Amino acid sequence: MTKMIKSNMPGKRLITFFAVIALIFCSASRPAPAKAENFEYFTPIYNFPDTGSGQYQCVFNTYLPEWQGFHLAIDMKRPAGTLVASVLDGSVVGCGYMQSFGDKNGPGGAVIIAHQNKYGETFYALYGHLKELEVSNGDTVAKGQIIGKIMELENNYGVSNPHLHFGINTQKASFVGNTGEGSADGFVDPYIYLEQTCKTFLCTVTTSAQAGGTVSASGTYENGETATLIAAPNKGYLFDGWYENDEKIEGADANYSFIVKSDRTLEARFTPEPVLTVKGLSVYGPMTSGDPLYANIFVSGGTAPYKYAFYLLKDGEIVYKNYPSQNPYFTCYPPEAGTYTAIAYCIDKKGTKVSERQTVTIRA
Repeated sequence: MTKMIKSNMPGKRLITFFAVIALIFCSASRPAPAKAENFEYFTPIYNFPDTGSGQYQCVFNTYLPEWQGFHLAIDMKRPAGTLVASVLDGSVVGCGYMQSFGDKNGPGGAVIIAHQNKYGETFYALYGHLKELEVSNGDTVAKGQIIGKIMELENNYGVSNPHLHFGINTQKASFVGNTGEGSADGFVDPYIYLEQTCKTFLCTVTTSAQAGGTVSASGTYENGETATLIAAPNKGYLFDGWYENDEKIEGADANYSFIVKSDRTLEARFTPEPVLTVKGLSVYGPMTSGDPLYANIFVSGGTAPYKYAFYLLKDGEIVYKNYPSQNPYFTCYPPEAGTYTAIAYCIDKKGTKVSERQTVTIRA
């Protein structure tokens, strides 16, 4: 569901969206693009000056009976001739004069500029009801660069109604102003979109660690910055994961990077490292000389991967060995009758070694 901007929104939160370019039909020798004289008047882009009630002539998603559709932008009331400047750096992807942005006296100017938000995502800003355009298709514009002026405009009743039509589409460049003219696909509330994706504000990332490790990279970041958190387990512990609101963040490694969009509180959790332990050694077979003798060692805990070794001794002498091996089972052939000692080892990734031995009697 699309949220609507209420017309009684507090003035200090209102936003101005103004833009910049060079005359659409001017020559290649045109002068350098102008910047708004009082640049802070236009930026941050959400600082629409507080001039009292009536700053918005029409809010987003308002139903327009005369057009039989919903308004896909916000209309900002300003006197004719007010400079309009680009809200951010960008490139002009649509520019011209058309009747849909004019009145009974003639067509009006409109400009579409492709911008990028704080997260590197492209969106398309539509600036409509302009005159004296200062830009052309393909131009690169800078934040605060003048793109034109608000035109003299009359409504259907002949009443002067100059304003800037400002819309945002997150999917495509579109000159559609209301649903009576075409598809609303991709249009969003400009105030909410810019507030959430373009406004620069500080976010606090707070980290903590359960027993068994340490964390770093808590601090304050601008929205859109990348934070990299580092969790380091103490000896004898393993990193279990990052948790937020007591829920584990899937896919977050000990070194966890993300784009900061809001305040976050994260906790690194650690678990005791399981101790490598021998559960048993099984030696079996016909128990006769020359026939196969099988051995399996069973272990738990430790840190994979594991390596194994197996030795068969008679009278203190090694008669068979298998090292290293990736398998916990072995086969050998005792050469003669007698008493043998079977010894099996397991070594984990961290070098922890455990072993088990068993005496077996081989018949002739």
